[in-house]
Amino acid sequence: MGTIRVLVIDDEDDVRMIVRFALERDPRFVVTEARNGNEGLHLAQEEGPDLILLDAMMPGLDGYEVCRRLRAQTRFAETPVVFLTAKTQGYERRQGLAAGATDYLPKPFDPIGLGERLAQYLSGDDAGG
Repeated sequence: MGTIRVLVIDDEDDVRMIVRFALERDPRFVVTEARNGNEGLHLAQEEGPDLILLDAMMPGLDGYEVCRRLRAQTRFAETPVVFLTAKTQGYERRQGLAAGATDYLPKPFDPIGLGERLAQYLSGDDAGG
């Protein structure tokens, strides 16, 4: 597998920094960051990421709406969209999956194993949790 382009859409600077640090320890990963849903949608169009990590709770467009808008575009119909969020109740997970998410990972997360977990979504392995 070559370069894996990941778009991280999260309004928390610390989360984006931890994700970037965790992923870019592996030379396969190139990370682009968006601070909100609108910026994320714009960067998705511009960058064409291989995978999108998405927070559910953001001001303006929340992650669920961002996911629905991405899935409405043929270009992103098969792109893995993984929620990385503190919203971990069963109904919240179901809401994310109903919006089109590939998976739903809770915060706090293990930064050490994040890269391998995300790589599985692109290799076709079952990474669901």
